[in-house]
Amino acid sequence: MPAIKLAINKIISLYCFAISKNWFMFDKAG
Repeated sequence: MPAIKLAINKIISLYCFAISKNWFMFDKAG
């Protein structure tokens, strides 16, 4: 099912974006 795969890819990309954003803010604060 392509729809499920697309949703999983979207969740993974958003998750990675959130992690990189949080790491960047933490690195800047530290």
